Amino acid sequence: MNTISRPLILVRPLPGGEVHYNIVPQPGYDSAPIIGTILCDLVRHWSHCFNVSEKELWGWIEHERTHPSGNSKPMTFLPKR
Repeated sequence: MNTISRPLILVRPLPGGEVHYNIVPQPGYDSAPIIGTILCDLVRHWSHCFNVSEKELWGWIEHERTHPSGNSKPMTFLPKR
């Protein structure tokens, strides 16, 4: 099994369809431009991985951003390292 050292985000599905997020702040990855770049890269990678149109995915992201569904619980913020 691979060991993940110093993750920024861990995402895992839970029984019942919920998704659990662990967000781990790291020094040097704490500014809006860097966080925005990471999020954009994740969207691009996920769209390619799941063979979903990036444009369609951004549309859903914009919809979720402006009309939150509340499906993103639970979330854990771990202490800064």
